[in-house]
This record gives sequence, structure tokens and C-alpha cells, in this order.
Amino acid sequence: MPESAIQIGICDWEGDIMIQAIHKGVEIEMEVHQFPHGCWKCDYTLITHPGGIRMTHPGDMEFPNEDLATEHALQDARDAIDRAKSKAA
Repeated sequence: MPESAIQIGICDWEGDIMIQAIHKGVEIEMEVHQFPHGCWKCDYTLITHPGGIRMTHPGDMEFPNEDLATEHALQDARDAIDRAKSKAA
């Protein structure tokens, strides 16, 4: 199994888009939001298994398009997972 995988299981709830990914065995759920002024943010939640422990991280930056917001959140999530895994080693 690859170290990282993105499952484009996209759900659209009231204008928000949910994207799922997996990195080093940790599930990443990303929720993308567009603001009325046109900018985008992406929040992510890390879910560890077994146990389903959830840690939510709100998006901290706005981007001009959805792709940039998603890419930024995914990289932040991967970095957070890598830091946690290196501390545990």
C-alpha cells in the first residue's frame, strides 16, 4: 500500500466539499469552504485508527481557488502526521 493516497470521495453539503485522503495510516478529511468574497479555506481532520481519535485543524489561510486551499491543507496534514510519527519513533 502506498504511503499516501487520496480518495476523491467528494461530498457537497450546502456548498462545502469533503475530500478524504490517507497518509501513513492516518485518515485525513478535508472540508473546503468558499467565502462570499470569493476566497477559499480548507479545514482538515486527522483520524487515527483503531479508535477513531479525531483532531480538527481549522484552515489558517485564504486562497484564490479551491485547488490551492486543498493542496495547502493536505500538505499541512501530511506534515502534522510526519511530525507525530517521528516523535513516536
